This record gives sequence, C-alpha cells and structure tokens, in this order.
Amino acid sequence: MKKKLLAFPILILLSSFLVPSLTMAAKPGTERSETASAAPLASKDQTLNLVKIVGPGLLLADNAVCQAEFTSQGFRYVPKTTDALQTQHDFNYRLKSVHTAHHAYVTESDGELSQPAVEGNEVSYRHAMEITEIYQARNGGIEQLFILNRNLQPVGEEFRITGEVITGLRPESSKMRTRDGITFYAGQTPILEYGAAKVIDATGREQGAELELIGNRLSIVISSAWLRDAAYPVTVDPFIGPLISVADSSTNCAFPAVAADSINSRYLVVWEQGAGPDSEIMGRLIDASGAAAACQPTGFNISSNSGKADRLPDVAFDASSNRFLVVWEEHGTGAESTLRGRFVGAEGNCSALTPASSSFGITGATGVIERGASVAVGRVAGGNNRYLVAYLRGTPGTALVDVVGQQLNQDGTTCGAATLVGTTSGWDFRNQPGVGFGEPQYAAYFSVVYRSSDNSLKLGRIAPTCGSSLLTTLAIAKVVVDGPPETEGAATNVRPSAVYNPRGRRWLINWVDYHDRLTAMLNWQELGTISDAKQSEFRTLLGASRFVKGITPGNSSQTRDVVVAVSTATTSTTGFNLLVFHLHYDVEFFSTTIVGPLSITTSNNAYPVIVAHPTDNSYVVFWQRDLMNGLSEIVGRIYLP
Repeated sequence: MKKKLLAFPILILLSSFLVPSLTMAAKPGTERSETASAAPLASKDQTLNLVKIVGPGLLLADNAVCQAEFTSQGFRYVPKTTDALQTQHDFNYRLKSVHTAHHAYVTESDGELSQPAVEGNEVSYRHAMEITEIYQARNGGIEQLFILNRNLQPVGEEFRITGEVITGLRPESSKMRTRDGITFYAGQTPILEYGAAKVIDATGREQGAELELIGNRLSIVISSAWLRDAAYPVTVDPFIGPLISVADSSTNCAFPAVAADSINSRYLVVWEQGAGPDSEIMGRLIDASGAAAACQPTGFNISSNSGKADRLPDVAFDASSNRFLVVWEEHGTGAESTLRGRFVGAEGNCSALTPASSSFGITGATGVIERGASVAVGRVAGGNNRYLVAYLRGTPGTALVDVVGQQLNQDGTTCGAATLVGTTSGWDFRNQPGVGFGEPQYAAYFSVVYRSSDNSLKLGRIAPTCGSSLLTTLAIAKVVVDGPPETEGAATNVRPSAVYNPRGRRWLINWVDYHDRLTAMLNWQELGTISDAKQSEFRTLLGASRFVKGITPGNSSQTRDVVVAVSTATTSTTGFNLLVFHLHYDVEFFSTTIVGPLSITTSNNAYPVIVAHPTDNSYVVFWQRDLMNGLSEIVGRIYLP
C-alpha cells in the first residue's frame, strides 16, 4: 500500500460522532477541524444504528465506539474502549439558546418543545422559530445537526447557537475562539473533538463558522449577513467524535502507514519513533472500532537496530498468508542506506503479531542508497501471493536515481532481479514512487507511478512473475500542463500514487503539480483496463487529467510539502476518492463525484494515511499531529460514508 495518504468515498453527509458538555481546565493544544459538506437533511444511511426507547423520555444509541443518551435535558455521550464504557469521560451537551446580540430565537423557556423524538437512527428536538436540533446515530458515533428551516433575518454581525457543555475531560483552553475544532483530553490523551462547523444552504453554498468556548458555554458563531442571503433550509453541521490514540508524545512519533487485515477486520498502524541514529519502526494493532486490539493492546517494536536510523515505513497485508509485511529504510553511519522488511502476524494468531522472526534485507545491496519504499501485494496463480517493493536506488554522490521494483516471494525471498522502471533526479523525498496492484480481465500486474528525471509523471507495469521485465511505460503528466491562467507554465509533478478499483476495472493516478513554486495543483487521471488485443499496453487515458484544487500558501517553502494519496470505495464501480494534505496542516477529502473538499483536520497535522475497512465500507484515517513542545504523536479516526 502506498504510504502517505489515501482517501475514501463520501456520500452527501459525512459520518461523525457526537459530544456533550464540559468542565473547564485550561490546556494549550493544537487546533483542528472536522467538518462535513452536507446538503440539508441529507438522505440517511440505512446501515446505521437504530435508536431505542429504553424508558419514559429516555432514548439510547449503542454502538462500537460509544453510548449516547437523549432526554429532555439534552444529550450525553459516553465513549467506549474495547466495549467497556468510559463513564469518567462522559460528555454532556444541552442547547441553551439561539440568538444574536439583539434577539433570542430559542431559550430554555422552550421546554415544551424540547422532548426528543426518534425515527430510525435519528433523534430530533423541535425548537421555536422552526429550528430543529438533530443527532444521527452511526456505526462510528453520532452526528450533530442544527436545521434553520426559515430565514430569521438576523440583525447584527453574529448569529450564535450556544450550548452548555459538562464533562470531566479537559479542553485545549477554557476560553478560546477558533475556526478549527476543539480537542478534549484525559490527562495528555486526546479523547474526542468538537470539530469546526460548516453552514450549508439549500443550494449547497457553504460558509465556515467559528467556535467560541467560554467556561462551559460553547457557541457556534455564524455570519448574520450570510444567513440573510442564504437559501433555506440551512444546515449547521459540526463534526464531533472520538480520536484514536495510537502513539503518544512521550517520544517523537512520525510518518505513519496503515494496512487493513481483511481476514480479522483490523488494522496495523506502523510509524517511525525516536530521532537521530536511534529511531525505530513501531507498530500497533487497532480493531475495527478504533480501539486497541484486546489481544495486542500496546505498541511493539518492528525494528530494533540500536545506533541505526530506521525510517519511513510502509505496510501491506497478504490475505493468503494472513500476515503483514512492513518495509523501511535502514540508515548506517555514512551516506548509505538499505531497505529492510519484517513479517508481522501469522495464521491469524494475534499473539504472534509481535514479530517472532527477524527482519531481513530486501535487496542485499551494499554501497548504495535505497530510499522511499512503497509496498503492495499481488495475487498470482496458486494462491501464493507476491510482493512488490518500489523504491529509489542510487550511489552516493550521483545526481540521477533509478526507480526500481523488487519482487519478493511470499516468504520474503527475492523473486528475480530488481526491475528498472525509470530514472529520477536527486533524493527529494517527494520523488517517492507509488505502487499498486490490479487484475484486469486479461492480465494481472503491478503499477509503479513516479516522477521521472525530466519532472514528468510516468507509470510502468510489471507482471508478477519472477525475473519479469518492465512491460510498458506510459506518460501521465508532461512537464508543461494546462490549467487555469494563473497556474499555467512549467510544473514539477510530485507525490504520485496509483490505485486500482476492481469493480470498475480502472486505475486512478493522482499527483501534485508545482507551478513556479507558487501554486500546487492536485490532479488525477483515470486509466482503463488492458484491451485483449494489446495486453502489453495500457488502454488510452480516460480523458484529460482533472484539476482538483489550487493551493497557494504564499511562499515556496510552504508549497513544497503538498502530499496526496488515494483509496477505493468498496461498493462503487467508480468510487475513487482523494485525500489532500498541505503545509497549512489541512487534511481534506475530495471525491470524484462531489465537488469541493470535506475538511478533516487543520493546524499541526501531517502525513495522513487512510485505508478502507475490508467488509463494512468504513474508513480509518491516521495522521501525525505535531505538538507545541516540538514532539509529535500518531492519532486517527474512523469514518463511515
């Protein structure tokens, strides 16, 4: 699986989790946001949890990550860890008022309208002035919506939806105002987040809102002028939910990668931990609910080379052997570096997930520099799957670098000689190749997409047979690309990824174009399957590359770190979706069918990775969160479309 990001399908309304109220103790922290781009009253996902009536005036939602209670007094959210309720972390929310500085539209005196009603997975509270407060119970949590059904013509600059929050958790600060989300902690551990809110009118027009926290009062602050001009109904949609704490900040944790175990419905997250010559590769097993696996609750060492820097891991899961392969760079004292690998898990035995076997060299090369490894699993006849590790290879002091694919047998031994895919220039980390595996009707092959030495983007095909040579090279993006007038000109194509959708039998290639180091443009290009008449060639590109988003951070040092990745939907024939990150620390989803981004996090978040759950059409996202003390941690979140 390609390291450094992926993405997933999104229906009109992104899944989420709900939160209630809070007690206030100040803690500096990072600012982040979670929002969903939603049409008002979007259609409901019928796979979501039903809300049950468990007593007079008491409604209950119960799923893998939380219990949620609804009464006339408001909403209570209790997180779970490995199916155990964490009542000390409960989070309570009660709507107090909807108002401007000049007028209150909803107050607590509207008690006769605040009894909750239930229909399927949805709980609603009807308030005055045709304002509805809605909670949607989902497999991954609960979503909060406020529906303004008519134009209130608010006077003044700001329109506020204010709730009282009561919790034993600690917010980032007891007094703050931000366009990002607010994280709540137990000690130093992030437990949940009240995410930034978007406001969407009936035409799909969007406006960001602000969050203001003063004591135990949490307000969503919206522009009154925007509301006066909006088409109704208007939906106010904060994204709220639990965070998965994978690796804390007691030591520096960075560069996560993730793979899904399709046999046992769990994930292996791997990352680089430590700094300098003593950095190691660590791993942690996460179950489908986002909790640490009961059989392996703590992180474990995958590499253990004292005095050497083990860096930049990637991981893939092989269903035929029921285990993961983790690959990484091992740096010695000089300029040389080599690639190593280690199998994690065997025969579905969770106790074997702490690696019992030793790590091994992937190529056995000496006197070289090997960097930027990505790994994918390929299916071959007989069921003994094969791996392809794509990486950069060169010698110290050289300017040109080879893009190489080395196949490994299921036991980790090399399968033939390394295959030369192409050349690139220098050791820029952005040159890291992407690798994927596809099975069109007439052939099965690995695809390696890379930035070539002339800064164009190319993609090569390798058959999963020992000693196979490069079958085809296809130019994806040229040095000069067409775009909006402000972005035309010479481009450097970087951060490429290749992913195959078996349902639609097509590839999606994505990359970033840098234009004069001022603007980064995200693009993708679809490829068809191989025709039976020309099995050695790719079918013609399916139309021109698609411009997704221009990013203009303001200076060249910021644009240099744009990264992208892709993942496939599990139910759609065309379900390619895009996840974008740039140095403003935004993580956003882009769909091939929905225009506009869904913001996931902002501020101090880097290197997100995402993978689809193998059976239930949910997704898990992990990322590196940079902290104010100079260290970083690995956190994540589960999403349902």
